[in-house]
This record gives sequence, structure tokens and C-alpha cells, in this order.
Amino acid sequence: MSIVTIEQERGEPAQRLDFIAWKADRRAFYARPHNGKPRVVTLTPAMPDEAVFVDELGRATDTPFPECSPERIVPCRLLPPPCRETAQEWETVLPEKWEAVYAKTHGQVLYLTPEDYKPLQERLDRWLEKRVKQSERDYADRSAQIKAIQTRIVEEGDEERRLKLEKELGEAEQQRSLIVSGEQEPFDYAGEKFAGELKITLDMVKRGCGELPGQLPGRECIRDDYLVGWWTRHERFDLAEMDRQRAKFRKWVEARAAFPANIQSGTMKDLRRGLVPPFFSRHRDPRFLTLCAGVCFRVEFAHGSAAYLTGCEVREEPRADEWKELKREHEIETAHARRVRKGRRRGGKRSCKVSKDPQAKKAIGDEVRRFYAAMKGARSKKKAGETGARFAERRFKVKISYRTALTYAEQTGGVEAGKH
Repeated sequence: MSIVTIEQERGEPAQRLDFIAWKADRRAFYARPHNGKPRVVTLTPAMPDEAVFVDELGRATDTPFPECSPERIVPCRLLPPPCRETAQEWETVLPEKWEAVYAKTHGQVLYLTPEDYKPLQERLDRWLEKRVKQSERDYADRSAQIKAIQTRIVEEGDEERRLKLEKELGEAEQQRSLIVSGEQEPFDYAGEKFAGELKITLDMVKRGCGELPGQLPGRECIRDDYLVGWWTRHERFDLAEMDRQRAKFRKWVEARAAFPANIQSGTMKDLRRGLVPPFFSRHRDPRFLTLCAGVCFRVEFAHGSAAYLTGCEVREEPRADEWKELKREHEIETAHARRVRKGRRRGGKRSCKVSKDPQAKKAIGDEVRRFYAAMKGARSKKKAGETGARFAERRFKVKISYRTALTYAEQTGGVEAGKH
């Protein structure tokens, strides 16, 4: 029997359960501690709304999970928390959809406090220093370009080509002048047009200015990069591993989900009904970010594949229909049913017939009370029950335990002296 390790909270001790079997829908499975009570583990796949699950061959199926048993279920995050300037901003500014899903799922958002202003200013100074050095390199490149154009103008004999070179020279000189003034990279901020990143202030950085090109949500500006860096150190998350898991998640969704659509044939020019994978246009695709924000767990299977979940519920009390399935398919029964079965095996198959005969129950109870009342000194209910059991076997040809005989005596008047 395979073992399933389930870690429901990051850093908390994991549960080790014996895998029993998948349920019929393969969205949940039965497992239990070693020789313990069965539990029902329900997995919720992280899939787009209204998507159809498909298998490896692209055919529609009822579940995205394979038939083999799961081995590990661990907490998983694919994005760092979203960032704002203040806590009040989260209450007044409408967040993006992925930010709202992240806050609801993980209960975490990031914002600045006065203690963050000094280290944020230091980061801004280093960022500006890099921009100044880049501007100096750009100025040198433009100067070299201008010199080369001037040389070509002197050597050029064709008047039309000389005019084109002079126009190119004017554009290069204009770009060099912008570099000198620090206004070479205009940008939009808070609905206004600003000229030059070298003029960014700390207040602008607090509100999300100072872009870091090529970064993902939560790491796209100086402020967010600072807050996410603090979060990774405090919570001990690995952003590189997060990026790798996010890439794997994208491949898994595109391979296991599809949407019904009309597909046009390239040769016959006719439409047919089929399934189209949810291809995402870029890493900042709003649909993809929303899916990533809702991921909470990763489940790894025995054959090496993995799936991503928005929820993993471990229910310790199977329902009545689930107990019937466990009994029918896997020969697992409740503790009560097991005790009844063992008691009937000890007492004989006919022991249950007396329970439906009130007169027989009263006769057995009277015998128990009579023996109990006749005993002087040490009164033992067990001996009285054994006497009632022998009486039942002799009189009614049934085998019952002494506990059953005592139960009949209790039900028909008690087991005290004089009550017979």
C-alpha cells in the first residue's frame, strides 16, 4: 500500500496516510493513518472557469488527475503578495482581479510603513546611480554616432544622401541633448507625463514609480522589489523556485484544460465543434495571473507528474454512502459494524433472534435477576450474566454473551435483588 504525505500548512508537521483508492469521480481519494479510521481527501484543481478537462491525447475527461496514487501534497505559491503604499490604500483603491483573489486566498498583502522610508531612499539612490552611468554610456554612444555621421557628410558627394545624413545628425544631436538634461525616457505617472527617470523622488517611489524592466507583478518597481525582498526573507520563500513552478503550472493548465469552440478547417473551410487550449498571451495575462493567485497546493503523483490545487480538504468523517463504498469495494467497515460482526460471531448466528422476542428477553432477564438476588455476599453481575447465557442456550437454543444477558435484564427491569 502506497503512502501519501499531506502538509496542509507550510512549516507544520505533515500527515502520513495509507492510500486506499480513488473515489469514482477521481476528484477525491480514501486514505487513513496506519490501521486507523479512513478519511476522505478532496482535491480542487486550479483550472479556469468553464474549462473542460482533457487527457494526454486531448480527449475530454472528468478529472485532470491520473489513475496512479498521489505521493505528496505540499503548500505552493506562484506569486508574491501584491503591494501598495499604505494599508488605507487597500481599502480605497480597487485592486486588480489577481490581487483580490490573492488577498482572499492567502490573506496577505504588502504596504509601506515609516520605518521603510530610509532603506527605500537608499535603494532609490542606487537605482539613480545606475541610471546616471547608463546615461553616460548612452551619451558616449550618441557622440560616437554623431562624429561618424559628420565624417560621412564631409565625404558624401550626393546631395540627396547628404540631406538624409544631416537629418539623421539632427536627430542624434537632439537625443544627446535629452541625455544631458536627464529627460531621455519620458514616462506616465498618476495620469501625468513626466520627462526623465532621473527626476524621480522618494514620494513617487512610494506610490510605485521607478520601473524595473522585465519583472513580474510584485517585482516591477523599486517599492515592490523592496517589499517582496523583505517578504521572502521573513517568510523564507524562494522567488526562483516560484518562477519555475509558475512555468510548470502554465504548461499543466494548457495541457489539461480546454474550452469548447468552433474550429475552422484550413482546407475544407467548414466549422466543427472542438476543444481549444487556453493559451496565454504573456506572463502578465490577467487570466493567468488570476489562476496563479488562487493556487495553494501542489500534488505529486507516483509516476512523476504533478498537478496544482486551489484546495485540499481532509475530512475525518466519511458519509454513510462512502462507508458503504468502502465496505463494498475495499472491505473496510466502521468500528461499530466491526464490533457487531465480532459479537455475532462469538454469540452465534441465531443470537439476534431473541432480540425480537420480548417474552424470551424477559425470561432471560428474570433468570439473571433470580441468580443475582440469590447470591449472598459478593454479588457478581458477570456470573449472573453467564447464568442467563446458559439459560438462553438451554431454553431457547441460542448462544449469547453474558453482556447480552445483562442487557436484557436491564431492559426488562434491572439487575438488582428483588426485581424478578
